[in-house]
Amino acid sequence: MLDYDFRQFQFVFPDSTSFLRVHSPARYGDDLYGARYSIRTINEYERIEKGFEEGRTFNGYRYVYPLTYNDQHIGAVEISISLSAVTNVLSELHNNDYCFI
Repeated sequence: MLDYDFRQFQFVFPDSTSFLRVHSPARYGDDLYGARYSIRTINEYERIEKGFEEGRTFNGYRYVYPLTYNDQHIGAVEISISLSAVTNVLSELHNNDYCFI
């Protein structure tokens, strides 16, 4: 995760409560329903959510996937990358400087 500059990796219960932040294991149990559109949407509609989103601490490109067990929705898993990760990869691929405005 560090090699590719992943910013967040977390698991969330179906009621949008943070269960485990792999990137910050001491922080858990907070309600993300009001703060995070993607978490709220995935737990209401059980569909993949991806895109740029602001959070309480970080912004970034977020990829959130529903988790099911025995055909029952049990929550979501999220991974996100920073804008700098994207611009760094672009710079390496194309030997050019990039910025986000």
